Amino acid sequence: MKLSRWVFVIGFSAVFNAAANELDSLEPKAPSWKGEGALGFSRTSGNSNAETLTGNLTLTRKNQAWEQTYKLSAVVREAEGRKNKQNIWGSVQLGYNFSKKIYSFANMRHEEDRFGPFQEQGSLSSGVGWRMFTHDDVEFRIESGVGYRRSVSGKDGSASEEMVYRGLSVWKYKLDDGIHLVSEFRVESGSINTVTESDSSIRFSINEKVGLKFNYRIKNNSTVPEGRENSDDLTAFSVTYKFT
Repeated sequence: MKLSRWVFVIGFSAVFNAAANELDSLEPKAPSWKGEGALGFSRTSGNSNAETLTGNLTLTRKNQAWEQTYKLSAVVREAEGRKNKQNIWGSVQLGYNFSKKIYSFANMRHEEDRFGPFQEQGSLSSGVGWRMFTHDDVEFRIESGVGYRRSVSGKDGSASEEMVYRGLSVWKYKLDDGIHLVSEFRVESGSINTVTESDSSIRFSINEKVGLKFNYRIKNNSTVPEGRENSDDLTAFSVTYKFT
């Protein structure tokens, strides 16, 4: 069942990509892919022995009218020889620009958390976005829309489905040529459960391609199965690589 979920995600991504490629063919010059990958690892020994591996990848491609964004993130931790955390999520978004500030979007997100309150959470949503301001050193945009979410309990495997409101804000700030701050806040609110997630990071550039990033992420579910915590957080330090 889990494999079929990811097959659906990949298939949905392929449809997004094919549609965007067809539209790109109408452009005089096809846009190129840009992105960033990050990889982090930590190990402790002594009174406790633990190893944690984190990784994420972001790919974007945009032209005058269309913009594609693909994201993938994974966290795996093993303590005392036993795995006690495994979180993997991916998202796909296709946006259409009505102007430099206003755009529409369609978004798909799927997450699997082996030790969290929900072993699976997946959503489909669409709406509009507003780039409130975009300058050389600072950028702020918001998104608002509606969609559908399916959640599978991490306790007994029962599933729930609901309509949700989706909101997103993204703030980026460049302190100087070598230091970049990013803060992202996401909310999915339904009649059964409200999910909020905040992701903040600071990146220090070593050169044009390589950098170091410190990241803090916290996710909260308003309603969780009995015996599970409402909030999960992650603090990570990783090496990043930009490519075009």
